[in-house]
Amino acid sequence: MYTPLEHSKKIEDLAMDILKHYKRQYYCVGTVYKICDYMIENSSAREKKEQNNSLLYVKNVINYIQLKYSEPIKIDNIAMALGLNRSYLTRLFKEATGYSLQEYLLTYRMKMAVKLLADESISVNQVAANVGYNDTFTFSKAFKRHFGKSPSDYRKA
Repeated sequence: MYTPLEHSKKIEDLAMDILKHYKRQYYCVGTVYKICDYMIENSSAREKKEQNNSLLYVKNVINYIQLKYSEPIKIDNIAMALGLNRSYLTRLFKEATGYSLQEYLLTYRMKMAVKLLADESISVNQVAANVGYNDTFTFSKAFKRHFGKSPSDYRKA
């Protein structure tokens, strides 16, 4: 949304320039474009662009997690990969998704664990390793906290 009160002098000067040179059609068209550009630069469209950039960062975080969930992931590494400050990234992600980065990572790992547990030829130890846990006990605790039952019990059900 454009609020002309803040920038009215610049637009008024450009409009006066059109009136002075009204016989020069192409000059006037160019000046109208200058007015439009000026209004766009100073409008909320710019804010929307910043929001779109924020969403792009969030999408990149999600892609990063989906690619690297089986590896040890540190928020600092994600922030560094995106060239952002850690606290800014965590705030941005939480505002956009409702999840903290850690919550999202855990949820994604558990979702992938459920898929792997469906294949009974894969041991719980292998599932744990495949979703980024070096320790099966830690994986089992996290899984039970998330789903209310152990990975073995979940598989049986």
